[in-house]
Amino acid sequence: MAPSTTFTAISLQGIPAQLEAGSTKIKLFFEPKEDSDEAYERDYAEHYLNIDFASRVVEFHEKDPEYRDAMLRALSGVEQP
Repeated sequence: MAPSTTFTAISLQGIPAQLEAGSTKIKLFFEPKEDSDEAYERDYAEHYLNIDFASRVVEFHEKDPEYRDAMLRALSGVEQP
């Protein structure tokens, strides 16, 4: 695993700063570090993170399977050859 991974996020439901207030749904965007069309197409990914604090449930969902490889690289810290 990478020591850390940074995402841009938008709340679709709930207030992320107040997880105990109810179910929170967040859309995550991973954007490539490299600024080129090829890197963007290869490394860009979108996923969903759902947090239900009361039920102690965290769900991580793919938006689309085509983003799977990019997300695995982002979370593992493995660079594209």
